Amino acid sequence: LLGWNPVVGWLLREWPILVAVAIVLGLGVLDDSRGTAPRAKLLGQAVAVLVLFSGGLQITGVSLLGHPIS
Repeated sequence: LLGWNPVVGWLLREWPILVAVAIVLGLGVLDDSRGTAPRAKLLGQAVAVLVLFSGGLQITGVSLLGHPIS
């Protein structure tokens, strides 16, 4: 396990993104296979955003074609 230190550090930093991606991916598969109500899809997306927020993800700036949007 000594050689895995960079991977473990990366996972500890990026876990919210991986969990949110898994939620959205699972919801998409469920929607494609069985069909999901719009409220359930919205709830799943809100849970994914809460995971990102609780993990400390912040959007500090947005740019469009190299121009910052305030």
